[in-house]
Amino acid sequence: MGQKIQPFKYRLGIINNWTSRWMPKNLNFKNQLEEDLVIRKIVEEKIGPAGIVKIEIERGTDNSFKIFIKAARPGLVIGRGGKGIEDLSKAVEASLNKLFAKRKTKTPKFLVRLTVEELRRSETSAQYVAQSLAWDMEKRLPYRRTIRSGSTRSKNPPVRTLGW
Repeated sequence: MGQKIQPFKYRLGIINNWTSRWMPKNLNFKNQLEEDLVIRKIVEEKIGPAGIVKIEIERGTDNSFKIFIKAARPGLVIGRGGKGIEDLSKAVEASLNKLFAKRKTKTPKFLVRLTVEELRRSETSAQYVAQSLAWDMEKRLPYRRTIRSGSTRSKNPPVRTLGW
């Protein structure tokens, strides 16, 4: 039998980057992976309506986190005068402190830096198209109209991701 591998994994390192870029210290891979999951969960909860397409986490050697967020609506993430980014970084720090307290380990000093990038054409991202269709369904809009509008938005000439 053939081995099934996700197409995304074939492209790693060639076309696509890893979504988490760090090496574990002292064989505590489990703890660092848990920290990554907590960071992703907090970011998705706080700024979900901004149309987050990708979250990348980079760790430095000095306990610093660089979080790169690719969003369709970066204005919702940044907020007025950068207040949204400050609130988000404080929420990430608080959740990490809570995680360290739960583990009963010493809380290290760490620095969280957020970078928000705009998604140029939202119709090109299958993730964003699916999110917008789900939001419309949650708003109880007629499903045939939402599916039709989503497919027509994606059928524009420069986009060939859905295969219609």
